[in-house]
Amino acid sequence: MNITDPAQTVAQIVKNRNFLGFGLQGLYLNKRRNTNARKAMMKLITFDQLKPNKGIPYCRVHLMRKVEAGGFPKPVPLSCRRIAWLEAEVDAWIAAAVEKRAHD
Repeated sequence: MNITDPAQTVAQIVKNRNFLGFGLQGLYLNKRRNTNARKAMMKLITFDQLKPNKGIPYCRVHLMRKVEAGGFPKPVPLSCRRIAWLEAEVDAWIAAAVEKRAHD
């Protein structure tokens, strides 16, 4: 391969599907994996799902008191009358509660 000919260099890279040691398919798959991870982190969970899915037994009023006091993650407003929580934040809150219990 002649380094001085950019067209040949680009053609060779495309032909080999390799750029700086990373295959183009690998870059695409990594990008897709990161997108899937981001989507998993952005999953919303409604109040009605908190008890059956996460075991959180609080009523709406008590839960909002805990949110205002900083004792529970803030909800994401979906509309003027609907809210939900990021599932990853709820899971982190549960893990922190378990960790706190272990240290008490």
